[in-house]
Amino acid sequence: MIKRGQEVLVQVVKEVTGNKGANMTTFLSLPGRCLVLMPGSDSAGISRKISGEQRRSRLREIMSDFNIPEGIGYIVRTASAEITKTALQQDLRYLTGLWTEIKTRGQTSQTPALVYEDQDTVHRFLRDHFTQDIQEIIVDTEDSYNQVAKFVDMLPPRQKKVLVRLHRGSKPIFNQSNIEEQIESIYQPQVQLPSGGSIVIDPTEALVAIDVNSGRTSQKGDFEKSIFLANMEAGEELARQLRLRDLGGLIVVDFIDMRSKGNIREVERQVKNAMKRDKAKVDISRISRFGLMQISRQKMGAPIEKGSYRRCEHCEGRGVVRSVETLALYYLRRIQTGVTRKKIKRVEANLPLEVGQYLLNKKRGELVELENKHQVTIVILPSPEMKPSENNIRFLS
Repeated sequence: MIKRGQEVLVQVVKEVTGNKGANMTTFLSLPGRCLVLMPGSDSAGISRKISGEQRRSRLREIMSDFNIPEGIGYIVRTASAEITKTALQQDLRYLTGLWTEIKTRGQTSQTPALVYEDQDTVHRFLRDHFTQDIQEIIVDTEDSYNQVAKFVDMLPPRQKKVLVRLHRGSKPIFNQSNIEEQIESIYQPQVQLPSGGSIVIDPTEALVAIDVNSGRTSQKGDFEKSIFLANMEAGEELARQLRLRDLGGLIVVDFIDMRSKGNIREVERQVKNAMKRDKAKVDISRISRFGLMQISRQKMGAPIEKGSYRRCEHCEGRGVVRSVETLALYYLRRIQTGVTRKKIKRVEANLPLEVGQYLLNKKRGELVELENKHQVTIVILPSPEMKPSENNIRFLS
């Protein structure tokens, strides 16, 4: 199908995460506020989240009236449930114009080339996340305010109730609304539940493990009620955390074991209802006899933590570093192995401060014994600048 040196127009659907490269596709899709345009496809669909056959039929009729170029498919997005024909037509006109521009750039640019990049944060948020439930949007720059105001003007009359406000206080907008602390909390592994329990979220390479703990949850000595309450709260909170942290792939939830089958079914319903707000595709299993529920969630991008944190240079992502004693003995064995070689007269070991001090104070006898036995000079140089995993051992002849 593809030959070496052939030019192909591709779209990056998922950026690089960890050891996995970027995901790319030749099935292009251009998202707008009301529609997703799919050049090269002949499919036409309506979002599954738009309910009611009357609404769906109305949208199909509107779309059939438009002159859509051949070889271009579309999906009507959830935001179009109450949309007007004019707004749909505007979105279609914008997206078809954008596709013409992309196609032209693709044919004229010298490969490899970036042909189109998605819009800025304000546009992307309004396009993908604005719903009728939002009552107020607060922005802290004139430029963003104008963008939001322009967007609200284009909304159908029913959705224009949203208030757009420009933040003018001396305090930063995030601190004013206590958002900074909320953002920091989504990086913590443990999330507290209202009644005293907690959930612990542990993302791994293969899956995301979520453990539910009852903690101090109590219902006046009724053990089964306490467990049921903790599991119900966890069901709602875990759905929120998956959206906030943008965790995808296979998610395994370890609920606290319940005896009542009615309670088990109720917790399953709670999770399904809580996940309805999720824009990602989700598949949920029933709770097994081991108290485990499996959730498959579409990966929308790299987990949010990747953008704000970097891998620890001390532990290399393991979460633990070797103890001073273990490291000291490891380096001592290396020195011991090195001095057994012929013609070694001097050993200079630059080691982390604590490790160097441990060898000089606790292993002085072993060092003296090595020096006498092999007729070498061993110099230990503790270095405060060195990280726990660093070392520089030189064997001089």
